[in-house]
Amino acid sequence: MDIILIILCTLIITFIAGGVIWVNIRERKDFNHGICPHCGQPLRCFDMDSQGGHLWTCDNCGYCTYTSWIKHKILK
Repeated sequence: MDIILIILCTLIITFIAGGVIWVNIRERKDFNHGICPHCGQPLRCFDMDSQGGHLWTCDNCGYCTYTSWIKHKILK
């Protein structure tokens, strides 16, 4: 019974860690160093939440992305 509990806990921890890594990679790809992946124009910081997340938008094509993990300078 103890081995099943150890395996289950290991799977849960692996799943959570994998999810955190996946979200980080996805946000970096969507943010694209502050350049819109659709039209190539710079993204503008549209809004910030109380936990430090940023909503970015492209004024040219309307693309939007949210970043919560990326530490970056706000583009002006």
